[in-house]
Amino acid sequence: ALMRQVLTEQQLLDWGWRLPFFSGILIAFVACYLKSYAPEVHTTAGVYDRQDSTVTNPIRVALARGNRLALLSTFLTPMIWAAGFYVSFVWMAIFMGELLDPPIPYAFWINGVSMLISMTCMLPLAGMLSDRWGRVRLMTISGVGLTISGPVLLTLIAKGNAWVAFLCQIALGILLSFFGGPLCAWLVENFSPEVRLTSASLGYDLSHAVVGGFSPAMATILFDKVGTNAPGLIYVVFGVVSVAGIYVTYCCGGSKREDTDSADDLELKQSKPGNGDLPDIA
Repeated sequence: ALMRQVLTEQQLLDWGWRLPFFSGILIAFVACYLKSYAPEVHTTAGVYDRQDSTVTNPIRVALARGNRLALLSTFLTPMIWAAGFYVSFVWMAIFMGELLDPPIPYAFWINGVSMLISMTCMLPLAGMLSDRWGRVRLMTISGVGLTISGPVLLTLIAKGNAWVAFLCQIALGILLSFFGGPLCAWLVENFSPEVRLTSASLGYDLSHAVVGGFSPAMATILFDKVGTNAPGLIYVVFGVVSVAGIYVTYCCGGSKREDTDSADDLELKQSKPGNGDLPDIA
């Protein structure tokens, strides 16, 4: 929003678009802090890298039969987080400022400030509350809330009033925060420590690649081909899929973390150092 205020359109196209990427260096300070003060836990030490390890490929273990149901769950569940964020705070600024006629004034400022209030400030609180109230409960409530209210809030934004748009974006951001805040912890808690990182990253990243990356294009196509309020269907479709994904392991006869004795699972057990299981740090 600030760059659009101080730079010309040609400056934005020539070099201004590069500036936000340089801001990514700021995360290095967080990495340095974690490296200096956070304890390091190596849950896979000695599992894949010993000379007598029978399993050396963590991807193979992640795709083992006993892991597939949890992997499916972690692919489906982040969809509303991915699509919801990209539609609500990436595509929405374009929707308000360029697609609507007449456009909403200060669309990018509305988008940026609402995201600061409803996500940057709310995500830590949502994660903390999930420790107390439970991740599944909080994600279910917020997921259902997004499914029902998402289309309504987008319809209100389309009315063209700046203050209404600002409040609606804050509401969308709060609901997304109370889904995304518990999400990362919920993802890793679905898997045992030795396969946790590979499995959680596979499901989460595939979900973002398939749904998150294409959701702005989906929203634009719905707007262009169906109608102004049609992009709200994205909240409905992926909200239903995500809430179902939370419970897929329970409904299909599995538990939160399945215990099976497939060939791959037995190989993993045999490859662990010592006779005891690795500690569960979830």
